Amino acid sequence: MNLVVDIGNTVIKTACFKNNILQERNIVTEEELAALLHKKWDGIIISSVRKDKPFSGALLLDQTTPLPITSTYATPQTLGVDRIAAVVGANYLFPSTNCLVLDIGTCITYDLITNGGVYEGGIISPGWQMRLDAMHKLTAKLPSLEKEIPSSVIGKSTVECMQIGAYEGFIGEINGIIEQYNSIKHDLKVLICGGDAKTFESKLKAPIFAEPNLVLIGLNRILEYNNAQ
Repeated sequence: MNLVVDIGNTVIKTACFKNNILQERNIVTEEELAALLHKKWDGIIISSVRKDKPFSGALLLDQTTPLPITSTYATPQTLGVDRIAAVVGANYLFPSTNCLVLDIGTCITYDLITNGGVYEGGIISPGWQMRLDAMHKLTAKLPSLEKEIPSSVIGKSTVECMQIGAYEGFIGEINGIIEQYNSIKHDLKVLICGGDAKTFESKLKAPIFAEPNLVLIGLNRILEYNNAQ
């Protein structure tokens, strides 16, 4: 049984995989993670936003970790480990397929991996809440708002106008970028994951494959690949 750990800024996600099949997924505290790490596992992989490396006996994913894909990214040292794991997961689920991965969270990232298993890069853009925050922080009078799905596309107040702009603008961007990538790569499979993915999956024009565990699946694939070396 493999233990897969994804440590974010505020949430720690863990998953157990047996024969490449997800058995269990949880959100845990640091204390619960410490207890898990002391159990016996076939392998452990950790993806962390932390700069230190306090984990012994585990594969810590970074930009030097051997991967089951190749990359043409010009600055691999700056590439987020979550983006790496997501494209590996997409390539594992849909081998020999051109895949565009959308991770919809604090930011939205678009990442393209080809049917030959080559990661070509993508796009980083402000997320839904970030758009609202930017309007407030970079202007004198616009209010601070939390994200909310509007009921109309015609705003009758400043608050409604901001909510519509952030939400509908986000949807328009996503659909437009998917269309552009479809013109570059034919037979494109679009996968979405991330905290806000569920909100937007029904709003996309292109057929999509929603996989909330895509990063965890990719991490397990990277662990299996390194264990086989």
